[in-house]
Amino acid sequence: MKVKVNNQTNVIIYCRVSTDEQRKGTSVEVQEERLREYCKRMGYNIIELPNFKEDESAKTFKKRPVMQSILKYIKSHKKEVDKLLFFTLESLFTRFATSGQCSARLTFYGCRTQCYRRRNRFQ
Repeated sequence: MKVKVNNQTNVIIYCRVSTDEQRKGTSVEVQEERLREYCKRMGYNIIELPNFKEDESAKTFKKRPVMQSILKYIKSHKKEVDKLLFFTLESLFTRFATSGQCSARLTFYGCRTQCYRRRNRFQ
């Protein structure tokens, strides 16, 4: 992880597809490219984790190994990760109830969630 410079925002990017439809339109490679471009534009510091791409169809975080390792990293680096950035809401949450639980958990560790597509839907 790079040290914060001039109060830069530290982010972890998370790329995930779970259906064949998603693999065709927004593959993990496309997601990564767009998220990295967005971080560059915003001046975000990307925390480079060895694995941040997931190709799993799992309804819970417990069944997503990459998400588990990201959550473990955020927990062990409390207040050092400012945002978990993902491409679409579906990339992170499969159910609305899960979204609130995850957001609350991450907030406790000083990390907020941010959805790229939602913020940039008109670009």
